[in-house]
Amino acid sequence: MPPETNANNFSTKFCFTKASLNAALTWFLAYSDKDQLDCYDTKCVGLIAVLYRGGRINFRSRPILHGQRLSLALGDYSPQFTVEQARSACAAIRIQAGQGIDPRSASRNGITFGQLWSDHYYPAVKNRKRSIKDDVQKFERWLSSEFGHMPLAAIKSSNIVAFLDMLREQEELSPATVNRYLALLKAIWRHAVENDLCPKSPAKHIRPLLELNIRTRVLDSAERLAFKAACKGESNRAAASLFMLLFLTAARLGEALGAKVADINLDSGVWYLPMTKSGKAAHICLSSAVVQLLRDVIGNRKNGYLFPGKDPTKPMTRPAKAFERICASAGINAFTIHDLRRTWASIAVNAGVPLFTVSKALRHSSPNVTAARYAHLQDQALIDANNLVGGLV
Repeated sequence: MPPETNANNFSTKFCFTKASLNAALTWFLAYSDKDQLDCYDTKCVGLIAVLYRGGRINFRSRPILHGQRLSLALGDYSPQFTVEQARSACAAIRIQAGQGIDPRSASRNGITFGQLWSDHYYPAVKNRKRSIKDDVQKFERWLSSEFGHMPLAAIKSSNIVAFLDMLREQEELSPATVNRYLALLKAIWRHAVENDLCPKSPAKHIRPLLELNIRTRVLDSAERLAFKAACKGESNRAAASLFMLLFLTAARLGEALGAKVADINLDSGVWYLPMTKSGKAAHICLSSAVVQLLRDVIGNRKNGYLFPGKDPTKPMTRPAKAFERICASAGINAFTIHDLRRTWASIAVNAGVPLFTVSKALRHSSPNVTAARYAHLQDQALIDANNLVGGLV
């Protein structure tokens, strides 16, 4: 609650919030004749907000080190440095002091997690990591407020585990999403260790959560026939061709939408991918059916996007409505565009194609990824084997 702003009834001890700090500043400017006023946060021990005549609010930490009380400036209150960030910084300093480490020397000799991100990790990966926009969102959404102002030396494995538990239990994020945060933290600290910014990573030995939400929806044989028939009857011919291309090649939607005519060599039957999800170049070997499909799509064009949008200098946008029409026409429910890729994998695995070959075709980073996602599709082969042996016993 904000402090009372009555001239005769004001407490400098209260829970810091935007409203309470503004109320305290209003009282200070109206009723106090002092040059500054110290206010104490009741939620975080040792956190002080110093109010000044010019309207400035400066956060400070006053930890006790070897029986002596210190005073360290944390930063001015602003949209870039919030109450929660000040509390995190204050707590980190209190931990250091409790361990007998002088926070003043630590701040001089070390860097904070926020500095690691802004001055080192982000500049190093921003032009070569395809998921950098997702990383920025994760940092701004949670990592900045949780760890941004903490010195690297103060961040322990227990801090990271507690943060991940909070995402899972309080924010109710899925295990897969929580694991993405863990993967980013590991990548950031790996960069720090490799560049001698810290001796070891507190995230290195933290295990990811078990993910039980692996999607397994694929089309059965009847649905596959219905889907192809619906594509033939779809009014948006470009979208229908796009979906058939995904269906026949296991390409990702982003790869197809970003493809250019110059990337396709119909004579050799190869589709070159300058950049894949893993950040590496790759290629897709095209069947005769796909070559004919692409001949119809490309026509006499020599350049430009394979599937251009209304503005031919830009690619087609995600054709969600066309996909909905096709699925409705085919009587297919609970099916996504990416499930076309899973359907391709299911057909290949159940036809006896080795997982290693399927992994290469799907352009997974490792056969282990393919095994984790598609090994269950081999169940029918196991059933057939058991039936065969059972008939011979």
